[in-house]
Amino acid sequence: GKPAKLQNATLRGVDISFVLPESKGLARFTGRVNGETMEGTVEAPGKSQERWAATRTTAGTVSID
Repeated sequence: GKPAKLQNATLRGVDISFVLPESKGLARFTGRVNGETMEGTVEAPGKSQERWAATRTTAGTVSID
């Protein structure tokens, strides 16, 4: 529910990776893009590796500083 600053974002072909700050450090996301969806794994300090997935719901603009 809070805004977070995306770090080290890369997209090479269908492979995506990015880092987001969290309470205990940095969460590192890796995955693959397939049409309107993305899925992969996330590694965060003190937690086991978990799966994540995202689906585009509306077209919009993303501002990355």
